[in-house]
Amino acid sequence: MMSPETHRKFAGHIATACHAETYIPQYSLAPECPFPTALEEIVAFTRAFTESNELKNTNIMLSGDSAGGGLALSVAMKMRDDGLKLPASLILLCPWLDLSLASDSVNDNRDNAIILKKHKLEHFANLYVNDSADKTHPYVSPIYGDLAGLPPIYIQGAEYDLLVGDAIRLQKESRNVGIATHFDLFPQMVHSFQFFAGHFPEADMAISQIGDYLDNTLLLA
Repeated sequence: MMSPETHRKFAGHIATACHAETYIPQYSLAPECPFPTALEEIVAFTRAFTESNELKNTNIMLSGDSAGGGLALSVAMKMRDDGLKLPASLILLCPWLDLSLASDSVNDNRDNAIILKKHKLEHFANLYVNDSADKTHPYVSPIYGDLAGLPPIYIQGAEYDLLVGDAIRLQKESRNVGIATHFDLFPQMVHSFQFFAGHFPEADMAISQIGDYLDNTLLLA
């Protein structure tokens, strides 16, 4: 599920809103390639930008939606732990940050969610970790990791998303350790609604706000 082909138009909307170039990695997926394959590949992918001599004066942002949002945060943690140069900012859209599904919203939003279901998330999580019992490893579920030392984080959440609790927990924990964090919650929206930019106004507004956030962040940097 999902690839550079499915996200090409989505990335194009982000590029337009942010006046930036966007690059979409084609990384290995579970179950054929479970954790930590994707993590290692995206660390290498990100380093190709952050360590490039040609881009040394460029602001590199790392972004992802849903499971890609969780992966982006895990990658930043891994890079920090390895002493590598970090992206300038993280942009996480309806991120899945807890594969143990401990957020209250997983149950509280079960009647409102029209895209995700708990039993499907449990299945996907088991595939990703190859049925490992440790779904709270920080590189698997970054909400359980140490957030200190990470770059500024912009988070978008959706009110009717099963996973909105992950986003709410992250904005609280990141602020607690002094990370500059901005959180926008979109009423009555569902998981990864931003993907439908170009088709309804709430998604267009969300993408536009990514550009606004980066403009303001870079202006103050």
